[in-house]
Amino acid sequence: MITNPGDIPAFIKILKKQPFHYFTGLNTLFNTLLQSPLINSVDFSHLKVTLAGGMATQQSIANDWKKLTGCTVIEVTECAPMVSVNFPFNNSIGLPLPSTDIRLVLENGLIVEN
Repeated sequence: MITNPGDIPAFIKILKKQPFHYFTGLNTLFNTLLQSPLINSVDFSHLKVTLAGGMATQQSIANDWKKLTGCTVIEVTECAPMVSVNFPFNNSIGLPLPSTDIRLVLENGLIVEN
């Protein structure tokens, strides 16, 4: 848990302390980290899962994150409870999780059919 993700130098210092396997963030955090020259000093070799939520992830940022870390961004569509995951990243709401039924309804009330 990072108490102040806005302090990028301190954040990166924490990331460098020990190997990590999971990384959760949002588009603005990924973008800010990618813009920092300090990010190249972080060892991402143990990273297995990157989750993005809170807002849509821009395709270019997801691509840059994968280039840097070797890890594909999995975009989580947030609801209570979690409904779907977007893996591999393809700029959609993703697929429903097991035992989850989803119905997409347009603003005009029409149901989107498969």
